[in-house]
Amino acid sequence: PDHEERHWAETHGWIAREFRVTWEVAVALLERGVPFTLTTVATRSAHLQAVVGFDARLGLLLIRDPYQRTHGECLGKPFLENCASHGPRGMVLLPPDRSMLLDGIELPDAALYDSWYAVRRALLRHDRAAAQTAADTLEAIAPAHRLALQAQRELAFYDGNVLRQLEATRPLLKRYAEDPNFLLDEAQLLRGLGYAKERRERVEVLGRKRHADTLFLREYIEMLTDDARFHPRALRLARRLLRRHAIEAGNLRTFANLLWSRQQFAEATAVYRLAACVGDKTEHHWDAYFIASLHTQQVERCLDLLRLREVRLGLQSSQPV
Repeated sequence: PDHEERHWAETHGWIAREFRVTWEVAVALLERGVPFTLTTVATRSAHLQAVVGFDARLGLLLIRDPYQRTHGECLGKPFLENCASHGPRGMVLLPPDRSMLLDGIELPDAALYDSWYAVRRALLRHDRAAAQTAADTLEAIAPAHRLALQAQRELAFYDGNVLRQLEATRPLLKRYAEDPNFLLDEAQLLRGLGYAKERRERVEVLGRKRHADTLFLREYIEMLTDDARFHPRALRLARRLLRRHAIEAGNLRTFANLLWSRQQFAEATAVYRLAACVGDKTEHHWDAYFIASLHTQQVERCLDLLRLREVRLGLQSSQPV
């Protein structure tokens, strides 16, 4: 998580400053020879990269992605506008003897990110009161700012208060109506609260789009799975989903749930097994496979795989044990 990145840097003697990336501050930093990290956010995933240069004439940022052999380019201002729902977050890392490189550069929203960081570190050590104080400070500095709303959401998630989670999500969704993460959050929170009609209206709009995001389509299939009358349509959509991404554990899990609801228990167990093996670092896929194995008298086969998994991964984590 981003707060762990910053904490690691600071505890190892670096100066770490988080900020909202704008074209102006990117140019100012890069002209002084200071690259910085950039967090890009996709649907239910995020990715850390390094901004290493710019082209003023073409308006390009040069980005070094750790998954690529060479740097890439993007149109700076449109790219940053598209990332506005999550900042985008940048972070400067400097050794203490180079701190003068930041003199005279105002990093946008840096004070707000400091309070946001304090909220998350306090919750990590279960200091709820300190987290509330930091969230209140954030709200006082910038009422209704994106990070202030995120802080309220973070407290609600920590408390397990689903209604407050929804209340804190909706102002963000109102401001960033097309953000897929906020749209999915709202749909899943409506499900948790039992607001079936409202959830159905939201999910149908998302899932019926011609080129719907994979996660929107999966949410739509799961909603259709709840009602046997819609199983034929859910089955068609699930097959479409698997044609698009056949070896994605979540897609396999959704297909297995549908097969189980249709009382195709043997087939469902086989697909739960596939989902567990593809998503082998995710415990809930293994839980689902084990529960299915109990009902289909395949427990020993499942336990053999779990034992092998513990041998392979048990030194890295306690969860396989």
